[in-house]
Amino acid sequence: MPTLIEKCIASPKPGVRGKCLELILLFVELESLDSVVAEIIPFLTHKQPKVISGSIHAITECIKEFGLTDKAAIKTVVKAIPMAFQHADKVVRCEGTNLTLEVYQWIGAAINPFLETLKPIQVYSILLPIYV
Repeated sequence: MPTLIEKCIASPKPGVRGKCLELILLFVELESLDSVVAEIIPFLTHKQPKVISGSIHAITECIKEFGLTDKAAIKTVVKAIPMAFQHADKVVRCEGTNLTLEVYQWIGAAINPFLETLKPIQVYSILLPIYV
């Protein structure tokens, strides 16, 4: 899985990125969301922003496809949220917003304690689409 994420998720070819995402979703189907997300999270500190944004996008798509009902998976996914917003790259922060909105759809206001580590303007920009 690490080679798949490092080499394919940031590929300049859209077909390769699509197949990579399909393989990650297949891993989730065969194993569990928690174990796959636990393997993806180390790449959130990678030095290439494309790998980080692709990893966050993969986590978001896994949640869209399979849901977020397991408590262990919730804890694992919520660890990724502050990492995304601490990055300097705009695309990474945008993917972090998408991830946060998807997690919010599944667990609701229970995500608020995890957002306390973020800056108030970041929390406002995340929660604005929810309340509008």
